[in-house]
Formats: sequence, C-alpha cells, structure tokens
Amino acid sequence: MADKGQPLFMVKRLSLYILISFIFPATGSSQALVDSLILQLNKCKSDTCSIRIKNKLIWEFIFIDLKRAKNLSDSLNYFVKENDELNYLETQFNCGIVSLKIEKLEKAFEFFTHLKNKSISLNNKYFLAKANFGLSKYYIEKNDLRAAINIGFEALRQFEKFQDLNYISLTYAQIATINYKLKNNLKAIDYFKKALEISLKSKILTNVAYIYNNLGNLYSTNNKTYDIALEYYKRALNYRKQQKHALEIAPILSNMGIIYYDRKEYPLAEKFYGEALELNIRNGSSKSTAICYANIGNLFFDQSNFAKADYNYRQALKYVDNDFQVKELLYYNLGEVNFKLGNYKDALQFNDTCMTIKDSLYSREAIKSLNDMQVKYETEKTKLELEKKDLESENRQIAIYAALGGCFLLLGLLFFIFRGYKNKEKTNLALEDKNKIITEKNKIVEEQHKDITDSIKYAERIQTAILPPEKLWKEILPQSFVFYNPKDILSGDFYWIEETKTHVFLAAADCTGHGVPGALVSIVNYNLLNKAVLEKELTDPAQILDQVNIWLTHALHQTYNEASMRDGMDVALCAINKKTKMMKFSGAFNSGYVIKDNAIHELVADKKPVGAFMEDDITSFTSKEYQLTGKETVYLFTDGYADQFGGPKGKKFKYKNLQKLFLKNQPNNFDEQKLDIQKTFVDWKGDYEQTDDVLVIGFKYV
Repeated sequence: MADKGQPLFMVKRLSLYILISFIFPATGSSQALVDSLILQLNKCKSDTCSIRIKNKLIWEFIFIDLKRAKNLSDSLNYFVKENDELNYLETQFNCGIVSLKIEKLEKAFEFFTHLKNKSISLNNKYFLAKANFGLSKYYIEKNDLRAAINIGFEALRQFEKFQDLNYISLTYAQIATINYKLKNNLKAIDYFKKALEISLKSKILTNVAYIYNNLGNLYSTNNKTYDIALEYYKRALNYRKQQKHALEIAPILSNMGIIYYDRKEYPLAEKFYGEALELNIRNGSSKSTAICYANIGNLFFDQSNFAKADYNYRQALKYVDNDFQVKELLYYNLGEVNFKLGNYKDALQFNDTCMTIKDSLYSREAIKSLNDMQVKYETEKTKLELEKKDLESENRQIAIYAALGGCFLLLGLLFFIFRGYKNKEKTNLALEDKNKIITEKNKIVEEQHKDITDSIKYAERIQTAILPPEKLWKEILPQSFVFYNPKDILSGDFYWIEETKTHVFLAAADCTGHGVPGALVSIVNYNLLNKAVLEKELTDPAQILDQVNIWLTHALHQTYNEASMRDGMDVALCAINKKTKMMKFSGAFNSGYVIKDNAIHELVADKKPVGAFMEDDITSFTSKEYQLTGKETVYLFTDGYADQFGGPKGKKFKYKNLQKLFLKNQPNNFDEQKLDIQKTFVDWKGDYEQTDDVLVIGFKYV
C-alpha cells in the first residue's frame, strides 16, 4: 500500500477534473436580466418574440435555477416548430446545453446531433458550429477525448470565420479542458489564457469568472503556487457573487478548501468544504457533491480518522454516476482507507476495481491525436492567413494590370507582347537559378541528416557500452534473461545490476521520454544508482530511490521556478542479501511479480516517480520484503510491453496478459523464456508502430 499522503493528492485531482468540465455562453448579471426579460416577455405580442425571450431566459436560469431552465427548455422543445428556422435551431442548442448541465448526456447527444443534421440541411453554418461545440462538450463528459479533439478544433475554425469572440473564447476553454484531462497542464494554461485575453477585452464576465476558477485549479495542482491560485479563486468568487450565479459558487468554495487543506489549515478547509457541500446538495449537483464528500473524507484520512474517511468516500461513490476518471480515484482511496481499517477483503476488491478502470481509461493514442490536431490547426490557420494575403495582393495586381491594359491596349499591343516574351525568358533564367539553389540545399540537408544519424548511432554505442554486458550479468545472475527492445535507436529504458560484498542489486527503469531525451536522462539515472550503492553504500532500495530522487532533482535544477518539465524515472528496484536471501523491493510506479507454485505475488510500487520537485514536500519511498527460497521466479519490467497496441483489434497487450505469459513460461529455461516473450511481442505488435521502449527482466536467485 502507498503511504497515506497518496490518496490526498488524488482526491485533489478529483476536484479539478469535475469543475473544469462545464462552461456556457456568457450573459450579464443574472437576476437583473431575469427581471428585465420577464418584463419583455409580458409585452410580447407574437410567438416569435416570446420564443426568443424564453431562449434568453434559459441561459439565466442555468446559473441560478436548473429546474426552471429544464422546464422552460422542455416547453420550448415541444412548442417550437421546425419551420421556424432560427428559433428552432436555437432551441435545440439550448435543450442540449441544459441536458449537459443536468447530466443527461445521451439526451444532450440527441439534441446536438439533430441540430447538426438540421443545420447541414438548411446550410446554416453558424448553428453547425454551435452543434459541433455542443458535441465536443458531450465527448469531453464521456471521456472520448479523441472525438472531442477533432470536433472541438472544427468548431473553433468555424467560429473564427464568423469572428464570434464569445464562442472563440469558449472553444479555447474547451480545448484547454481536453489538454487538462490528458495531463498536458502547460498547454491547458496556454489555452485558458488565450480565452481569458479575449473575454477580458470583450467584457464577457461569465467566461472571465470560469477561466479564473480553472486557472486557480491548474496553479493549485500543477505548480503548487497557492497564493496565485487563491487570488484567481477570489476573483472568480467575486464575479460569481456579483452576477448572483448561485450554482457556480460552490465549486469555487470547494477549490479554496483544497488550498487550505494542502496548507494543513484543517479548520478552514472543513469550513469551505462544508459550505460547498451544503450548496451542492441544495442545488442537486451530483458530481460536485461527490467531490465534496471525497475531499471531506480526505480531510479525515489525513487526521487518521479512517472510519469517517471511509464513510465520506462511500457517500461520494453514491453521487459519482458514470464518470470513470473520478471512480478510479475514489476506488483507489477506498482501498487505502480500508487497508488502514483492517478490512483487507474490501481493500483488495476496491484496488482490483480501480486497476480495471485504469487499464481502459488513458490512451497514449488520444494524447498523440490531440497534439497532431493542435499542430494541424495552427498550420492550417497560418496557411489560410498567408493564402488570404497572397489573394489580396494578387487581386490588387490584377486590377492595376487591367486598368493599364485598358488604357494602352491599342497603343502598346506589340510592346506588351515583346515585354511578355522578355519576362518569360527572364523568369526561366530565374527558375533555373532557384532550381540550382534548391539542389544545393537538398545536398546540405542530406549531409546534415547523415551527420545527425551518425551522431545518434555513435550515442547508441556509448549507451550500449554503459549498460551491463551480458557476461557480467550472467556471472552475477546465471539463471536470468533480459529482453530489451528500444523504440528508436536510443532508449529511455535501461537495465542495471551491481554487486557488493553483501548484496546484489538490479533494476528495470523507464526514464522520461524515449529516443535522445530519454537516453540522456537514463545515463544520469544509471550513474546515480551506482553512486547510491557504491559511494553511499546504501542497501535498502527505498533509501536508494530517496537519495537518487534528491540528486536527480538537484542535477537537473528542477524547481517550479526554474523548469516546466519533470524529468524523472519510473523504476522497479530489488536488493538481495546474499547471505540470508532476503529480497527487498521498492518501486516508483513500476511494480514487479514473484511467481511460485504457479501463483503470482505482486510487488506493489509507490504511485509516484523518481524526480519529483523538492518543493512538493514529497514523501519517502517504501520497501517490501520477500524471502527467496530459490524456487521462485522474479520479473521486473517497464510499461512498454503492456502498453503496446496490436492483436486483431488493435488494443493494448495489458498486464493481465503479461501475467499469463509469465505463468505459461514457468516450465521453460530462461533462454527459452526470452525467445517466447520476444516472439509474443513481435506477433502482437504486427504492423502497428511500437508504442514505447520495452524492457523485461526475469531471474531466479539460487
């Protein structure tokens, strides 16, 4: 089990995730506008006027009274006919947004899909953009982030054509949400600030309040810059109170409670959590209610009141519905607290459920798709701007030539023919010169490419020379194998072994990235492991990882003021006492397996990397002991094998299949095991691109 600090961090992520999901088109001060709109409604003398005012009222009720918003949208949906084109399209969009807000996701999908089809049939491109905007929001809530990415950028391009600053701002915020969900926090901050700049210039105050709240979330969880986060929260709270947006106040109170919780100012944290919970229950906000219960449980967990923590986590689970990201974290926390209470059966069941959800939740392919779409969008935008300028320039030239031609056609026909011939001749000469330049540049590029490739291959020889040679490995562990398959020429994964008078140490490590960046970090980490064992003479793997963590952070100058990247290492590390055969294990995200009598025992890793920021007040790694008898096989590995896409359906291999593969190979010697593991990987991958560096180590210590 992880130390008690772990679930606290995860619950904090819950709060950010829930509150970042919703943003709606902005209006002014809600109560004032409600009164004004009702007066206008009473003066309406036509159905068209009445429908238009009621659609505006829906937006005000969204922020203060969801029940009235739903009733009004249901009424309009029944009343407005399709031949009333603009009012009908607006009503369909509003019904979809209200359905999202009350968490009726499939109903929202029906409204937005119908709106999209109707907009296409009517050739109404503006409402087509709004339909795409709504569908992107739906896909975010369903955690189908690839679909959300594609349709979100499509909506952004459409709104930019209409120069609709309100929806451009909203769509930027939605793209920021997707980046946050995929843990691209720096990109999320960038897109939120783009949205904020537009909203401030345009004085769209509801958008400003929303963005301030989520910037507070990002600074609170990512950079630990609490003073900045609190300032953003206070600004957001002031805007919401000014506009009397009752439904939006509770999330901000909850987020401020998290800040005070992190500062260990528990009475203040409990006060803000309690106020937020009361408002959420009163407003019927299921997800936010779940978060409040989870955060209160977290508060009790930190004060070792595990019974109350368990109660609040279970209450949260009742409200969380089908949000699997939230469920994953809640099940993890329930596993932790039940382990503390001695309810081991419940703890095991909660952990199993957590791992099942986690296996299917995150996809590297989604992250890749997001980055590709962002690059594609920026490229297309630049290309369109250049084409626009070229077209304007070309049109001006055509106009000039037409005017001159009209004036001098009769007097200068022969002259223009002669000049055209000369220009063509001059153009051909210029083209020949350009072709020569291009040919020379191509040669330079080819030479540079060859130099880079040669340098990388030379770096590969250096990295290979640093890794332990097979002869040394077999001398220390005769009964063993290492399956090492880098994604690129260079690798971020590395295997490590060292022997002292009293102990044998070995590790399977995965450093940040792959290729050249991963290789550089791997060399640093390899040397730091040697230093911890040979110079500091440490023997406990947890102490080794703690020391490497400190050295690595200092070596890379990783502080939140100096770096935006966290370069680190996931690792599974074993230390074996040669005399007693007692094996100690410590892991950073990478677990290990021990197989004996066809039963698998998991060596559970701590849920954090080596290389965290020192300002994060990080906790120590933990060690687990296992008495070796010489009859068991130990496996260490990185995540590349389990995460590889392939097979008949293009899915991940996953850890359950890896366990089955290890069990199947128990009768085989280690050379046969390596061949089978290698063949299985190649067959599974097939024609798919290799996802990551791959490393698997198997051994017996006799």
